[in-house]
Amino acid sequence: MRQLLLISSVLFLALGTSPMLAEYWSGTGDWVAWTEPDGNTVYPWNEWWGTLVDGSFTGNWEHNNPKYQGGGILYRTFGGSIISYSTPVGGNVTYGYCEGTWNRSYDGWCQLCGWFTMEFNLTAGTCKGEWASYDGTASGHMTGHR
Repeated sequence: MRQLLLISSVLFLALGTSPMLAEYWSGTGDWVAWTEPDGNTVYPWNEWWGTLVDGSFTGNWEHNNPKYQGGGILYRTFGGSIISYSTPVGGNVTYGYCEGTWNRSYDGWCQLCGWFTMEFNLTAGTCKGEWASYDGTASGHMTGHR
């Protein structure tokens, strides 16, 4: 049992993270306009922020709209998971590859807006990715840091 715990600890250190350690990441993306049904123009992934905790990446892809359609809050969120890690030959950089979805939700409904991928350079604390809407009307790139 002690050997298993030791191996787990070494693995987490080698991957550049530790259990339950939340890392705050934020960044910007392409300036792509999207008009919502209420006429509000947003720029998906133009400004984004989130946390990476034990391989789960969650956050906001745009500021929430506090009085959507005169009512409650429209949430603009994303969620994804690290699907693989790699350390190229030389062993001095660790990458994490993330896939996920982004959505909008309001008052009991949720619209799945699209997908995203993110490549984290966990050693340097930088990331880059792509996003697209499911209907194919919007897409772009984003970059960030922790």
